Amino acid sequence: MNYLEPIEGPDRDLNFAIETGGKKVIGLVNKLTLDYDRLSPADAKAFALQLFALAASTDIGAKKSSHLFASIGKYLLRLSSSDDGAEFVFKEWSRRLLSVDCSDSEQCQAAYQWLMLFNQVDGSAPSPKPLKGVFDRSQSELNAIQEKLAVPFEKREVLKDKSGVQPGFKLLELFAGAYFYHSDVCPEHLESWVVDCVKKEVGFGNNIILSVLRRSENYADVAARLLDLYIRSMIDENQPGMGWWLFLNLFDTEKYSAGQLDLIVDNLEPFIRDWDLKQRSHAIKCLFSVSNESDKVKTEKLLVKSQGARRLAEKLSADGDSDVINELSELLHGNLSPVYKFPEGGLNQFKDVNFKLIVINELMYVKKSLVPEFIIHDFSKEYDHGEVVATGYEIIPEALEYMRRLKIPDELLSTITELNYDPSSDIYGQIVPYWDGEDGTFEVSSLGDLDKLRNVKKIEGFSQTLVDSFSAIINSKGITAH
Repeated sequence: MNYLEPIEGPDRDLNFAIETGGKKVIGLVNKLTLDYDRLSPADAKAFALQLFALAASTDIGAKKSSHLFASIGKYLLRLSSSDDGAEFVFKEWSRRLLSVDCSDSEQCQAAYQWLMLFNQVDGSAPSPKPLKGVFDRSQSELNAIQEKLAVPFEKREVLKDKSGVQPGFKLLELFAGAYFYHSDVCPEHLESWVVDCVKKEVGFGNNIILSVLRRSENYADVAARLLDLYIRSMIDENQPGMGWWLFLNLFDTEKYSAGQLDLIVDNLEPFIRDWDLKQRSHAIKCLFSVSNESDKVKTEKLLVKSQGARRLAEKLSADGDSDVINELSELLHGNLSPVYKFPEGGLNQFKDVNFKLIVINELMYVKKSLVPEFIIHDFSKEYDHGEVVATGYEIIPEALEYMRRLKIPDELLSTITELNYDPSSDIYGQIVPYWDGEDGTFEVSSLGDLDKLRNVKKIEGFSQTLVDSFSAIINSKGITAH
């Protein structure tokens, strides 16, 4: 079967628009997605076959081609929201890719454009769960596709995208990106062939593929192998691929925990021992900033707060003599004592820290009178006693400690007339970024601190049991409780 031939579908208007190259094609495809529930199962699948053919024949250089691919992709995802639809879409997508003759430029171009349909061009349509399930169950078919698409890998001019003629490895690059959108795991075989791709072409890959690799349980080993390849290749910041994404993110605690960074350093150590002086100096330039005083201050702060960064710096600067090695070594042997200081004077200001958090929220995030406003991402960069991960479902101890130690001026406390416990308040997202408000983590156990709020007249959101327990102070201050 020739998958490149255009075919007609059940809708005359769409057939005519495609045949004549009309401007209405995108609007009609979008309408299919919006009216999907009105389609019969047979028609829904027939439209999918028509759109696969349309994607293959579209001129990728045309003005609105990216919008068309996004529209077709959204329709296919809508069809894939059922188990039967997902099986159908994946079967037809994989069947076409497996049919490709990669020695033929026209078929390589069609393969590239079918791959675009499985990469969310505009990022607006998440992969349905049934499609992810089929994708994860179909590793043998995906392996076969990978082998097929690898054939033109080293050819220089194979296909076109918006920026012009591209080499063959772009086929595999786009294929690997499909794992980002349609899977939540990183299959072991993908790790090895991505590393092999970088060995053949150091410019292979992008941040999306690196994000897929980070899902792997073996990522510390994979990252070390990639770092070795990039350092040996002496890449610079203008080099395409994953290298600079890896360098820039290596000490980012939101992407790499302290434990994971330690494992990467452990796995990287044998490679470092084999690097010559030029390669180790290049690694320092890529990973640490020592070129001017401002960069040195940033690096010094990094070395103070991150044990993993310090270990890596020590290994790179050991037994060597070059300008950057000497500069990094000097920083390592300088004063690496933390300088960040918590606020003072507020530890004993309130009996119940959760009550204090409500007060802080009212003054800091509602009234904006208690400054500076605490932003966990900014705090994590300034705090240099250790690494603070500004994400997660657990309390960030350093953030809570900041709130405990913060002293609230009496003149600000006197401005509070209403106090409301609301789990959606801004302050809780700064202490537990992913807290859903469904548990009692921040429930108040005492209202005894109400006596510090001279002008409060109304409280809301507290349990009736708590209100009853502190009715004496509530009544004495004439407070209304809701």
